[in-house]
Amino acid sequence: MSLTRLVIKEHFPQGRLNMFEVRQHWYFVKFSGTASSRQAIKQLETRDEQVTIFEVNDLELEARFFVIKGDPIEPVVEAIRSGVEVYSSSEIENMLRAVEEETDPQRVVRVGLASPRSYDPFYFSFLESALASKDRHVCQKAVLVCQVVGWPELKPLLQTVQATSLDPQLQALTQQALANFGQFRL
Repeated sequence: MSLTRLVIKEHFPQGRLNMFEVRQHWYFVKFSGTASSRQAIKQLETRDEQVTIFEVNDLELEARFFVIKGDPIEPVVEAIRSGVEVYSSSEIENMLRAVEEETDPQRVVRVGLASPRSYDPFYFSFLESALASKDRHVCQKAVLVCQVVGWPELKPLLQTVQATSLDPQLQALTQQALANFGQFRL
């Protein structure tokens, strides 16, 4: 089963996103999330029920993104790329490879969410640097996004952050991420 995540650009209006989904004739399956939850998730399926589309609004990550699962996902990915403003592969690659003195927390979120399903050394190195950041917000976003990415190679990095951080909030966040590690939060 294939899985891809596409990060929706911040300025893309929710109303246009809803209309796009209606025009695709995707079936609404369910909505999950409450006012107190960190995520609002709309689950949709293609007409042939071969592909499931999750539209996620993650309040903690401050990001909206799609998770597309099933086979074949390519037509759904192409439809989303042509009808919704999502970060392109080249935009993500530029963010990944950009050398900046200060990393923006939202850059960490975008790159992390767009990472491949399986381990990739470039993305791993980027997330490793974000986890080692002196900027508390960058490190927090990196911890949260590592939980979503779920590569086994990231777990020791989270354990190091938890063991060495002097910030009680970051320790608690990392402990929570480790407890939920490997479970994509859907």
